Amino acid sequence: MKRMVMAAVVLIAVVGAAWYFQRKDENIEREERAEARLLSFSDRDVVGLDVQIDGADWRFVREEDVWRVVEPVQDLADGTNLSDMLAAMQRSRVTDVIEDPAELSSYGLDPAKAIYQVAGPEVPELRIGNPLPTAAGGYAVVEGRDGVLTLGLQAFPLLEPKLDQLRDTRVLDINRSEVERFTLTEGGDSFTMAREGDVWWVVEPFRMPASSARIERLLATLDSLAVSGYRDGMAADDASFGFDDGLALSVQGKGLERELRIGAVEGVDRYVHRADRPSVMLTEAAPLASVATSLDKLGNNRLTNVNRYQVTRFSYDKGGANFSAENNGDAWVTGDGRSWAAEDAAGFLVKLLEAPVKGWKLSNQAPGAAIASFEFETADGKDRVDFYGGDRARVASLPHLTYQMRAAPASFPEIE
Repeated sequence: MKRMVMAAVVLIAVVGAAWYFQRKDENIEREERAEARLLSFSDRDVVGLDVQIDGADWRFVREEDVWRVVEPVQDLADGTNLSDMLAAMQRSRVTDVIEDPAELSSYGLDPAKAIYQVAGPEVPELRIGNPLPTAAGGYAVVEGRDGVLTLGLQAFPLLEPKLDQLRDTRVLDINRSEVERFTLTEGGDSFTMAREGDVWWVVEPFRMPASSARIERLLATLDSLAVSGYRDGMAADDASFGFDDGLALSVQGKGLERELRIGAVEGVDRYVHRADRPSVMLTEAAPLASVATSLDKLGNNRLTNVNRYQVTRFSYDKGGANFSAENNGDAWVTGDGRSWAAEDAAGFLVKLLEAPVKGWKLSNQAPGAAIASFEFETADGKDRVDFYGGDRARVASLPHLTYQMRAAPASFPEIE
């Protein structure tokens, strides 16, 4: 019995010792991992970041996950690049420690290339110096930590920061798929475009189909514009920027509202100013020069923007004769009972609905008697196009417009 008790005691002692030394080893490993980590903090606690680059002090603050520059200028910040910096501070590993370093200036640490101070959690100041001789990292010192640290490429966002990458370089910052409406003003003339379903319309100062392709190209160009420079501290109403004679753009969408003015050209750039950003900015001029911004160019160059595949029936009168057809879901059937191939019907509808136009004018009066009339129906209702001499046409739903066509109205189709 005594032997059994002794054996149990020994077993407990052995297990306890093993557990103790395992925990000790785990603690040592944990401490070593912590020492190998550059900085330790929770990103959720961060409310700001102070950055000094080449002697210039910049302060960034984060409010509701939106980053802003507050010193030395007021502006929007690039949240992605700042988040990358914070991530690099937390994930970067110390690859070596120079415990008895030479003069800090020999490592580019006095003065430092960059100095970082996280605001919110208690985090020591971080100084970044020269790249390593192998260019596979850089030197750093952490306040309160002995020696010069060497960092690997995980620290890349911290090693060679550029101030122009810490400000938001997007001129307009829009998701063009969410844009629902925009207004362009130039030289006192203004017009408004609105998205209705999959197509764009001119809605002010009058209603007219717009060129969806050209508008999407314009929005894509605006979305891609990047800031190439700033004119900090200068008033946007300075005449040299040319905003009074330039183009003004107002964009609205889902939770989106932007006001942008586009001014004079300077070299290869052009001045731009956004209402929610104090500084006048520069952006490359060539992309803006390559897209249409006038009503004449953004208006539709086709007679209608009706989708030919949405037409369910039509009746076409020309020269005293009539041709009609109806889509029964499986195929087209003409008014006299003949079967008509769907692709042929679509091709004929294109000739009428998407007939190219040379121009338009505001007019409430028909230019004489119609020489042809095309009435059609879609799920949205009925409409009619009347054609006149001199290659002119009018759409019943747009009684204020007369179009100048590029050709006479289409002839009746030949059905075999």
